[in-house]
Amino acid sequence: MIAKRAPSLRRALLLNLLVPTSALAVAFGLAGLLLINKTIESAYDRVLDGSAKAIAEKVAVEDEEITVDLPQVALGMLESRANDSVYYSVSHGQALITGYQDLPRAEVAAIPIGDVKHFDSSYRGIAVRVAATTQAVYGKPLPVLIEVAETMNGRTAVQRQLLLALAALEVAIIATAAILVWFAVRRGLSPLVDLGREIDTRQFGRGASLDRLDLEHIPDRSTSAGARDERAVRSSRSRDPGDPGLHRRCLAPDEDAARFAARPSGAAATRH
Repeated sequence: MIAKRAPSLRRALLLNLLVPTSALAVAFGLAGLLLINKTIESAYDRVLDGSAKAIAEKVAVEDEEITVDLPQVALGMLESRANDSVYYSVSHGQALITGYQDLPRAEVAAIPIGDVKHFDSSYRGIAVRVAATTQAVYGKPLPVLIEVAETMNGRTAVQRQLLLALAALEVAIIATAAILVWFAVRRGLSPLVDLGREIDTRQFGRGASLDRLDLEHIPDRSTSAGARDERAVRSSRSRDPGDPGLHRRCLAPDEDAARFAARPSGAAATRH
């Protein structure tokens, strides 16, 4: 049967220290992921908000008809982003004033006038981020809906770069923690290691180690005690065979032998 190997104290300490550290690093990584997504979404949405509000400021009524003087700066700030397409629409009720007719529309009643609502949608099979706002116009019961949509290529690219940087940072933190913990555990256990080596190499008696100690030369206390009791019993029999305490001595030789040896020498003669 193969002997089971004893667990390593160093390995146990490393596992107990590295597992919680790694779990904490993963938790921080997930928190960083949420923070990255929130930051990128907020930064890009602000540009969409600026474009939608810039268009809303140019909505007017002329001859009882709604007109829009589309500012180039409103879409120019979006078109400067690489690999992204920009779409817009200005509508009143079901009528399109300008822009893309098939752009997904938000519920006008759900957007307070002057506020901006963001939502994800799909336009022509491409994922887009839409910013929608409403603008009140003179003489019209319903507000005008202004929407600006942008593809999400730029967001995805920035998000991927930040996530790769975060993953590399997490790996570096875990690796650094593992190295530091290894050296710390090794240094902390060095006194125990030295003590173990000293115990293994310590000599007993005449240069014999503990594992080679000859147990045959160790005196047997039980054997010597039995021999001493036997001598006491023989001595008591030779002195007084008719002594009524003889049987008691035989049953408890150690105690009675000691008492017999302590009795005065003249006690036996008196009985005779």
